[in-house]
Amino acid sequence: MKSGHLVLFDFDGTLTTHDTLFEFCRFHAGGLKFTYGILILLPVLVGQRVKLISAQRAKEIFLSHFIGGLNSNEFEEVCYRFVTHLSLLVRPRALQTIEEYQKQNARM
Repeated sequence: MKSGHLVLFDFDGTLTTHDTLFEFCRFHAGGLKFTYGILILLPVLVGQRVKLISAQRAKEIFLSHFIGGLNSNEFEEVCYRFVTHLSLLVRPRALQTIEEYQKQNARM
């Protein structure tokens, strides 16, 4: 590969073992608050599953519930803290592949 080639990855389920949206919200809220929030949002989640509500709208409601009150600085702080936790979710083979591309000076 020539130096500087752009390499793109699908994140959730490809680089990580599963979708990280729920994991991010669980990380931010904490276990008990997250569980309580899921119970509150159960009608939305079921509605999305049976196609009464779009996936996009369900995500908007879900994110609004868990991170809607954060200002941009607070959100950025949560994101930086989550990165450390995120390393637990990255597939080992994906990490090897990323490191190989980094050695080749690929842009990611």
